[in-house]
Amino acid sequence: MRRLHAPEIEDEPWCPRPLRDACTAFLQVAAERGRFLHQAAPVLQGVLERSGETKVVDLCSGGGGALLSLLERLPREVSATLTDLYPNEAAFRAAELRAPGRVHGRRASVDATDVPDELRGVRTIFNALHHFRPEAARRMVADAVAKGQPFCAFEVVERRPQTMLTISMVPFAVWASAPLQPGFDLFRFLLTYPVPVIPALVWWDGMCSCLRGYSVPELEELVAGLAHEGYRFTISQSRGVFLRVTSLVGEPVRPTAG
Repeated sequence: MRRLHAPEIEDEPWCPRPLRDACTAFLQVAAERGRFLHQAAPVLQGVLERSGETKVVDLCSGGGGALLSLLERLPREVSATLTDLYPNEAAFRAAELRAPGRVHGRRASVDATDVPDELRGVRTIFNALHHFRPEAARRMVADAVAKGQPFCAFEVVERRPQTMLTISMVPFAVWASAPLQPGFDLFRFLLTYPVPVIPALVWWDGMCSCLRGYSVPELEELVAGLAHEGYRFTISQSRGVFLRVTSLVGEPVRPTAG
């Protein structure tokens, strides 16, 4: 099956912010409770150690769920800045309260294809690379290469029947996880239970995400020509029956002592 850039409603500029924030709130809980991306922790720690960095710049953070969960598995000196094109300020505040001194949410909009120079550190993007068309995804990676910053993308969505079957169960997860989300939001409650707009939206976007997912050969094509003698890429995929983690890691190569 060829990659199809199906329309995800949450990506659209016209998507109402309360609806977008409700979806990112669910995704935050799902990322933490599901622990689908915990396999990324040793990969990210290896990049941090090799680069000598202690700062992470998270792109397309949403509610910050995946990174917040992984920070608990990383050394205490590692800190993170959460960024997004459409920052979820409430989620960023909650993340800062949860990990004071280790997490900061940038309130200004950040374009992942042109990250401000002052944001230095290992760039991460968790389960959001598929939101970008190939040309935009390549610009995102090229920006990290041009600015000499390590880059780590981790994805669990794929165009596999097993993965799509798992994602089709998402509405039940939305209903079950709503009480676990911080605070009570009447808008979120009404559009989750009496009128299930949020479960339907998360299901639609989840299925579109699978259709948008990049395969290993497509990632290899995406970064073709970007590597040079001072920068290298590693693409790998974990084992899993239903969900597996595909990782794209780019990092500057330190010269070896001669």
